[in-house]
Amino acid sequence: MLIDDVHNFISAQVPISGISISGDGAITICYSDGATNEQKQLGEKILLQVPLMLAKKEKISQLNNDFETTIKQGWESGRGFKLGLTIEDTSLLLGLFVLAKEGAVLGLNPPPIIDTDGNPHNLTMAELTVLMLQYGQHRAQLAFIDANKRKAVENANSIEELSQI
Repeated sequence: MLIDDVHNFISAQVPISGISISGDGAITICYSDGATNEQKQLGEKILLQVPLMLAKKEKISQLNNDFETTIKQGWESGRGFKLGLTIEDTSLLLGLFVLAKEGAVLGLNPPPIIDTDGNPHNLTMAELTVLMLQYGQHRAQLAFIDANKRKAVENANSIEELSQI
């Protein structure tokens, strides 16, 4: 974490003129003129939270990378092809489904789904509907798991708790 982040974390709660970090990582607070002893005590108490704050920020970065990796892997449809899970992939697939439903009213066959390898797959409207339900369930489950991990990071009270996430 940058020194600015630590400064902002502390200065949001205590009047300070700056902080310094020594070569061994020790942080010293430079209090503003007129800071009371109570404010200085609060500053020192806040300073004890900095390692946990830094660990949380690192854990969130790790969760971001993990989620991105999961999304890049795509979704195995169980039909011999894989579909992408990015926002763009989901939007395109949803658009295709909406158009397919409109086309079905006119007696048209659904357009083909293009998998992550660029191969087209023709499905009936019933097959496409089932696929979309499964796809949506999978994508929602990934988001749910990620959100729960992020909430656990937010609620963690120790670095040891963070290591369990």
